[in-house]
Parts: sequence; structure tokens; C-alpha cells
Amino acid sequence: MNSADSLKSILVQKNNSLQKEDVVTLLKRAFFASSVNDKYQNQLADTLNKYDKVNSTTLNTFISALIKRRQQRFKEAHDLLLKAIYIAEKNKQTYYLYVLYNQLAYAQTDMGDAIAALFSYRQAKRQAGILNNEYYQAVVSLNISDVYTNVQFYAQALVYLNEAQAYCSKHPDRDLSLIHNIYLNKGEVFFKQKRADSLDFYTDKINNESDWIVDIGRSRTRFAAYQLLLKRNYPAAITLIKKLVKDTLAYAYDADCWNLAETYFNNHQPDSAKLILQSLLAGNRQNEAPELQYKYYQLLATIAEQANDYHEASLNSRLALKQAEKFAHNLVQLGDLSSQIRLDQIESSYQADKLAYKRERILLMMAIALSVLVVVIIGMFYYNTKQKRHYEQLLYASKKKTLAYMNSHEVRRHLSNILGLCALLEEENLDQEELATFNKYMLESARQMDESLKSVEQELSGDG
Repeated sequence: MNSADSLKSILVQKNNSLQKEDVVTLLKRAFFASSVNDKYQNQLADTLNKYDKVNSTTLNTFISALIKRRQQRFKEAHDLLLKAIYIAEKNKQTYYLYVLYNQLAYAQTDMGDAIAALFSYRQAKRQAGILNNEYYQAVVSLNISDVYTNVQFYAQALVYLNEAQAYCSKHPDRDLSLIHNIYLNKGEVFFKQKRADSLDFYTDKINNESDWIVDIGRSRTRFAAYQLLLKRNYPAAITLIKKLVKDTLAYAYDADCWNLAETYFNNHQPDSAKLILQSLLAGNRQNEAPELQYKYYQLLATIAEQANDYHEASLNSRLALKQAEKFAHNLVQLGDLSSQIRLDQIESSYQADKLAYKRERILLMMAIALSVLVVVIIGMFYYNTKQKRHYEQLLYASKKKTLAYMNSHEVRRHLSNILGLCALLEEENLDQEELATFNKYMLESARQMDESLKSVEQELSGDG
């Protein structure tokens, strides 16, 4: 299945909450990792136009920017990303704005513009805040650490790396590449701080990671070279770093070249170091970061001074001083931006707390309303029970009165008739015909008494 078919399978899925993430991941793997899929670019453009018309222009521009960045045509990539951001902002595509600002910052970092890169990361962090996504926040924190590492703000870099690592500790299976890059950045910081024990710790972490991680071999080689450099085993380090600089299009090529030049110098090979530095300054690279050029010119000045070429040493020292001034100016702006990012984080945290407070208040109000409803229901139940008891008492009094009347007027009347007939039977001698008549009256009174007793029973049972 080629990349166009893979993209189609993602876009036709229904109810896929991570669809946009899957699309971006596919595009980065297809066009930034290698040039193999460049021939499918038009096919992917057609797929996007057909299945994701709303985002197609943004994503097609994003693809072109990825290709330019892979080719190290950073200015062209930068301009394409600005175009994509304009379209995404117009269409209110928050997630794609988050992705594009990150990519723009990468290009600006590659061009050596730390201030612009930090500003773009600030925008990416804002978009992550709007999306209320901790993972996106962690990714931006990792990226910001790159900028601070490059300008030697190592303490700041570690603060952001610790923030990203705290997220990974809570969600260890969310993204293995995120924790891998945290290990890389922390190892880089500890190498530059010359903290050998900490470097060894993260070297072990990287050596124990999966072999399937992108560029894991280069990362292991680089960290092995760092360990050798801190041990001042320069010849062995040179052998490893030379392996890294064979690929001129590899990520961190300039950094590896600088490490090789500095290692040549420390190994008493100034001419080799000078050739590399002159190549880095020749203008065929696009990274014009003053913090890097300051180091290049400073080392060239030292090499010239050792060779007793004081004119060359003076020239390079002046150029180094010029870059140092630019670097100092940048640091002031970076400090301001750093404060603004922290203020943004405080505001984002406040807004998140405010939203949580609103949710809790709604829940509390619902709980109070439910409690009031329960009290009302209990009150109504109590009132109904009390009313029922009252009516039962009234009914009881009524029945009692009825029963008293029936007992005194109905039952006792028939009983008196029967007793009167019995008295007559005892006093007189009656013939057969009179006995039959008495018997008839006796039975009739008994029957009427029985009916009265049944009425009493019905009243008692509530059927009356």
C-alpha cells in the first residue's frame, strides 16, 4: 500500500478522534523521513482534494514545506509554512495551526533564528492550550528545550524537559518517540555541562531503546562520541564523529561538524579543524545563528594566534566579537519571550482552573438542587403520611360512631325481640299453632340480627 492509499484509508474512517494526528504523522513519515514518496505527491494532493476538501490546501502546502525542509532549503520551507498558517488561521484549523507553528519553529531553528523559533513555539503552545491537550503541551516543551540548549540556557532547557518527562511518566505508552527525544535532549544538555554521570545515565537509556526508533543508530554513535570527549579520548571520538558527518543532509550536521572541528583542535590537529570551520562559514549552510558563528570565529582566532598569524587572529576576533554582540542582543529578547511564555502558561492554567471551577460549580448546584428535590419529596411524603393519618382518624371516629349507633339500634333491637319472645315462652303454655308463630318470629329476629352483625363486620373490615 503506497502513501496515497494509506492516506485514503485514514480519511474515510468514521468517528476517528485522532484522524488529524494520523494524517500529519503519515505525511511527516512519507515526505520528511526520505524522498521515496516524493513521486506520490500529486497523487496525495488528489486524495486530499477528494476526501478532505476543507483542509486540502493547508495540507498540500504542508507537504511541500516538509520536502523543502528535508532538502535543507529552509527559507523556502519557512515561506511555505507561513502560507499554510495563513490558510489555517483563516479556516480556524486549530490543530493544524499547532502543527504548523511547530514546523515553522523547526525551520527557524535550522536557519539559526532562535528568537523567531521561540515566538513560533509560543504560538504552538497557545494552540495546544486552546485544544486543552497535555500531550501537545509536552511536545512543545520538548521543542522549546532545543532553543534554550542552543543558546546555552541549560537550566531553562531542563525545566521544560522535566515538564515533558512528567507527562510521559503519567502516560508512558502515549508516544515512545517523545520520551526518546527527551532522553536525547537531556543527554545533549548534560554533555555540554560536562556532567559525565548524567550523560552516562541517558546513554544507557538510549542504548536500551528499540532498534526501530528513527535514527537510533546515529543517536547511539553521537552519545558514544560524547562519552569519549568527556574522557578526552579524542582519537576514538574523531573516528565516531567522522561517521556522523558523512551524511551531509542528516539532522544536526552542523553540530556534528562543530564537534569534529573542536575535537581536531583538542587533538592538536588545527589544520583539520580550520578546514571544517571555514566550510561551515563559507555560506553554503543556511544556519546563521550568532551563537554558532561566534564559536567558529573564536576558534579560528585561537588557531591563528597559535600559528603566530596575529593579523588573522585579530580579524577573526573582531568577527567573533560582532557575533557575540548579536548573541547578547538575542539573549535579551529571548529572556523577554521566555517570560511571556511563562505568563501564557499561567494564563492557560488559570483558564483551565476557571473552567474546572465552572464545572465543579455546576456539579455542586446540581447536587444542591438534587438535595432540595429529595427534601421536597420527603416533605411531601411526610405531609401525605400525616394527612393520611388524619383521615384515618376521622374515618375511625366516623366508624366508631356508626358502630355505636348500629350496636344500640340495630343489634340490640333484634336481641331485645329475641329475649322478649323467650320470656313469653317461659310464662305461658302455648299450643302447637302459637309455638309455630313464636318460632317464626324468633327465626325472623335471629335473621335480622345476623344481617345487623354482618353490617357491623363490613364496617370493621372497611367494605361498608
